[in-house]
Amino acid sequence: VTRLAVLDDPHARGRHDAFRPKSWNHKMVWHFGESCGTGYEQGDDGGEITAFSPLSSIGGENLAGPLLDLPGLLSNGYMVGESSLTIFGVHCNQVLSAETLMMIREYVTNHYGQVHSIVGGGGSGGAIQQYTIANGYPGVLDGGTPILSFPDVVSTAMTVGDCVVLKHYFNAHKGWGLGTQTAVTGLASSAACSDWEDLFGDNLKPTSCPGEIPDAERYNAETNPHGVRCDLQDDLKNVLGTDRKTGAALRPLDNVGVQYGLKALQSGKITSAQFVALNRGVGGLDLDGNFMPEREAMSTYEARRVFRNSLVGEYGAINQAPFIDQTIPVTDEVPSVDIHDEIRPYEIRARLDANYNSHASQAIWSGVPLPSTAIVVVEQWLNAIDRLQAHYPYKSRAWLVAHARPAAAADQCRAGGVGVPVGCSVLMHSSPRQAAGGPISEDVVKCRLRPLRPSDYPPSLTVKQYLALEKIFPTGVCDYKSHSVGWVRHSRTWVSYGDQTLYREPVVVPYPLVRSAVPTRR
Repeated sequence: VTRLAVLDDPHARGRHDAFRPKSWNHKMVWHFGESCGTGYEQGDDGGEITAFSPLSSIGGENLAGPLLDLPGLLSNGYMVGESSLTIFGVHCNQVLSAETLMMIREYVTNHYGQVHSIVGGGGSGGAIQQYTIANGYPGVLDGGTPILSFPDVVSTAMTVGDCVVLKHYFNAHKGWGLGTQTAVTGLASSAACSDWEDLFGDNLKPTSCPGEIPDAERYNAETNPHGVRCDLQDDLKNVLGTDRKTGAALRPLDNVGVQYGLKALQSGKITSAQFVALNRGVGGLDLDGNFMPEREAMSTYEARRVFRNSLVGEYGAINQAPFIDQTIPVTDEVPSVDIHDEIRPYEIRARLDANYNSHASQAIWSGVPLPSTAIVVVEQWLNAIDRLQAHYPYKSRAWLVAHARPAAAADQCRAGGVGVPVGCSVLMHSSPRQAAGGPISEDVVKCRLRPLRPSDYPPSLTVKQYLALEKIFPTGVCDYKSHSVGWVRHSRTWVSYGDQTLYREPVVVPYPLVRSAVPTRR
């Protein structure tokens, strides 16, 4: 279900005459919907384009729409639009989202005229789509203005899985107060993990199907083991791949070797006894979302696949598109919104710095989000790229993005309509993996292991407790000084997963979409 809006006067041109883009500037702003859902449906975009809906009437996965000032952009000559398959609450599938926008771009080109650029807007899951489309399918989305962002589905799912098992452990064992729980999770408060579990924990269960699927057709471990499974991995089955022996969808969760609460132990916020007991009992989730004493493990093949095929973000073409990322510190304390940790844009930045030695393609605006203003600045950035490309036609797109960045696209701490060209000085929270010693880049989806070292632990850890840890981690603990298992320096772009025949190993499309030409000077 796709809706477009563009200025037109059908009476003046004749109702049956072809559209002539007299009032259209050949640019588009696309509204991406948030959340993260699973199932088998085309979804619904809410019944009308949010350009014409007041803020009070928007719900579900279109909350960011009115903040983009789509009516104002429309009045200034932009085409605006949204689609049910670019709402992550319908499908948490970055490949399907990219394909949808590609087809829309093609449709608009065929029916309205050449599209010079598309700039994205939207928050949370809508932010993930902007980053992953630009990273994996360069040329479809020219720039982004994400709000409350996360890097990608796979690394975000780590926090969901960690919160589910950690909350299960905390609830089953006494002595874990709110402060110690927060120290272990690294999140804004003890409520944040509960919100992660309440909002997205069901995505790890195969029985979490949308209402459109009849009960009789749904998976049940005892009565219908071959029924429809609606968990995240099955919703992404053709993208993530399947187990060669069982045919089950591969699930990108792995907590083998993760020392939950390591930083809390080292800082004295939890005791050695609590640390040992937590890591002995935390366990994991089986493929049906049930708790099990063993840790979760993914194969090396799967880890390599998610990196190689751009499912872990910021390793592909992300430096070829300008982004203004808007984060809001206050949401760290707001129930159900506190999952949007302020640190997430900095996780993306850490990946950019590590992979490209630069984050010139990303600005971070902290404080009060102004997505409509950010869209204007990204458009200025794209126009500057066009001017620079005219003088340096053979320079790479990444070079053009970095060198055309306008002063208005600097990092800013914003309050109301005023922006100060520095980042906000606030306390940023982290994640369960970072609280376990992981890097800020949050991209170690399966860690490499090393032997335990007594020097990692405070003197309060006894010899008996250390020997217990050796039994808890018989193959070793995470070596966060090393890259993730499966890591590649640069992931593939324009990956195709097949249509009638699903490829076990997807292929790269040989002729990727060519970027729109620079407008002809008059």
